[in-house]
Amino acid sequence: LPNGESLSVSSLLARALSNELNAPVPEPDDLPMVATAFQRQFEGGRLILERTAANFLRNQTEPGALLRAVAQLPFRIILTTAQDNLLQRAFAAAGKPCNEGWYRINQTQPDVFDETSSRPFVYQLFGKVLEKGSDSLILTQQDRMDYLDSVQGVGKETRLPPALRKSMQDAKCFLFLGFDYEYWYLRVLLHVLKFSEKAELVFGLPENLPENGFSAGVAAFFSAQYKFSFFGENALELLEKLREKLS
Repeated sequence: LPNGESLSVSSLLARALSNELNAPVPEPDDLPMVATAFQRQFEGGRLILERTAANFLRNQTEPGALLRAVAQLPFRIILTTAQDNLLQRAFAAAGKPCNEGWYRINQTQPDVFDETSSRPFVYQLFGKVLEKGSDSLILTQQDRMDYLDSVQGVGKETRLPPALRKSMQDAKCFLFLGFDYEYWYLRVLLHVLKFSEKAELVFGLPENLPENGFSAGVAAFFSAQYKFSFFGENALELLEKLREKLS
């Protein structure tokens, strides 16, 4: 932002939507909370919500320093909850074309992951904004509840694509960037994705770590349940050090 503050696109979208509300919400950076209030306020609110969110996401065209740093590293699979195209733009700017896919809620998923490809694979867990329209954007609180049912394949085969799911569950090293570890949803999401059953190294690094970090209980939970080790340094600095080491 112009004042030097760094925010995720989902927080920026939440703020943009909250500016349209008649009454403030308790947490204006919480996209599911704001999107829920936005949808309830307008008649035909879902259509207006999707159109407003899609237009906002399409207008995000400049990848930040963190995404540009990610595109410089040899990640094989990148799972992201972002719904914009900024990471793909970062890879294109780096001259490294990537393969991609995205989740379509309550649908059988196309198996687009090619495990033989040398290109990085970007998979958008919460849907993707398209050049025209959008495809299954996960926005409201109810969307997130429905997503948990869908991604577990409750009643039908709507889980992640089989080849991607197997590759993810067989992976042994993970790096988490930019997540809010205090937010309950991350715990549930990792559980339903059956994450880290074979993981050996799992590193967590919040995008904006508070000075006093997160609670000891949260750190203990992720350490015990998902084998996390947490870094306390700046995410961008860590990625730069990693790039230098790998090169």
